[in-house]
Amino acid sequence: MICRQGGLLRAVPSPSPPSARGKVVPQAKETLTREGIPHLQRLLSGVEDNSSFILLVDNDATSASLIVAACILKKVCILIPAAQKDQLLPYVVENTGLSLVVNPHSGHTKMDRLKESPRVWLDDPRLLDGGVCMLTSGSTGLPKIVCCTWASMLLQGDATQRELFPDGPCRFICASSIAHAYAINALFAIYMSPFGHLSDLHLDLDLDLASNSSSATTILFGTPGSYIRFLSDESADTSLAHVQAFSAGVSLPRPLGTLLLERFGLRVMQNYGSTETGGIAFGGTFEKKERESSLPCAGAPWPGVQVRFDRPATGRVCGAGEWGEIVVLTPWQCTGYVVGRSLVPISTTGFYHTGDGGALHETGTLRLGQRLREPVCFRHEGLDIFVPPQQVESALLKNPHVTDVLVPLVLCKEKTKPVALVVAPNSTMEEIDQWCRKHLPPMLQDLDVRLMEYLPCSPAGKLMYSIPS
Repeated sequence: MICRQGGLLRAVPSPSPPSARGKVVPQAKETLTREGIPHLQRLLSGVEDNSSFILLVDNDATSASLIVAACILKKVCILIPAAQKDQLLPYVVENTGLSLVVNPHSGHTKMDRLKESPRVWLDDPRLLDGGVCMLTSGSTGLPKIVCCTWASMLLQGDATQRELFPDGPCRFICASSIAHAYAINALFAIYMSPFGHLSDLHLDLDLDLASNSSSATTILFGTPGSYIRFLSDESADTSLAHVQAFSAGVSLPRPLGTLLLERFGLRVMQNYGSTETGGIAFGGTFEKKERESSLPCAGAPWPGVQVRFDRPATGRVCGAGEWGEIVVLTPWQCTGYVVGRSLVPISTTGFYHTGDGGALHETGTLRLGQRLREPVCFRHEGLDIFVPPQQVESALLKNPHVTDVLVPLVLCKEKTKPVALVVAPNSTMEEIDQWCRKHLPPMLQDLDVRLMEYLPCSPAGKLMYSIPS
C-alpha cells in the first residue's frame, strides 16, 4: 500500500504477496487461448443468455486467460477486481443491468436487480463483436464504467508490441491490476505479437528480475507503489539496467526515480493514459539536467494520437509552464460511459478532456502538469467567493510544520464548508487552528481543517481529489 506524504510516496506495511503459483504464464499466447476458452465455456454452461456478464478478476493466470477468451468469443464483460467485489458489485449491477457474475474459481451466480429496465447500452452496434468495461479509479468521484470494444483493445495491443518488442519474444511483468486499462494492455500486446507463443507473462513481481539469461526483452508495467517495493527490499543491490520499466497511475516522483536509477541502474519511463483513452504517451524519463521546476515528461505520443491544449473550464487554473488542458483523440479510445443502462459518449467531438494541465516540449514530448480542479466556495460577509483549491493549499503550506495539504471536492448534495486535509507530523490540531486564525486571509477562515497522517490515495498513488461528506 502507498500513501502520499510530503510530496513523495511512502511505503506502508502491506500483507506479504501471495504465492507465485498461478502467477506465471509460459508460452503466454498459446497458454491463454488454450486454457481460457474451455474454462469460460464451462463457467457459463447452463446460462441461457451468457453473451454479457461481470467477471471478478485477480492478477493470476486464470483471470488473464478468461479475459482473452471473452475477447475471442466476442462476449461483453465488465471487469471488477475480486478484492473490491463488495463495494463495487452493487454499483455496477445497478448501472449496467447485468446480473450474471462469473467467479473464475467458483462458477457463476445471479445477482438481484433493483429494476428490470432495458439495458440499452448492450444494443449499440459497436458492441456486436463484444467489448469490455473497466472502472476508473474514482479519484474524482464515483468510479466511471468505461466501455471499450475488443477491436480497440487489440489495436492498442498491436501498437504496444510493435513499439516495445517488435523483433522477438518478451518477458512481460504486470505489477498492476489487469482489471484496469494500463496492465490489461500487456495481455493483448502478447496476443497480437508474432512472438506471443514464445513470450512469458508474469502477474506479480515475485521473480528474479536481475536474471538476464534469456534473450527475451524484459518489460515491467508498474505504478510508483510497485517501485517503492524495490527500495524496501533488503536484498543486495543488483543491476536492472536491462529492464524496460514503465510507471503509470500517477507521475513517478523524481526522488524515487533518481533512487532507482542510482541504486539499480533502473530507468523508469512514464506511461500516460486513461481508462477512457488507453495510452496517450509513453517513454518519458526525468533527466538530471532538467530543472526541478520543469513539468514531468510523459513521453512521446503513441502513433496516431492527436493532442491539443484547451483553455480550462471557468474557475480552473493552470499552473506554471502549462499551456492548457490536455485534450486527446486516440485510435483505441472507448465508446463511452455506461450510465443508467445507457451508453453516454465521452464528448460531443470525440476528443477527450483529460482534466490534466500540460504542455508540449520542443522535442515533441508531452509534459504533464497538475490536475485541473473545480474552485471551492467560501462564504464571506454575505458573498460567495470562489477560490482555486491550489491557492488555498499554497496558503496552508506556508505553515513550516505542514508537509502536505489537499483541498478536495466534498461529495455532498447540501452546501458544506470547504475541507482541507493537512499533514503536519509535528503539530496538533489546536496549533494548526491557531496558525490558520493568525495567518490565513479573512475570506479563507471558514475552512474545515482536518489533521491527517497522510493524504488519501488510490492503489496507483493518485490523490483522491473528492471525498464523501
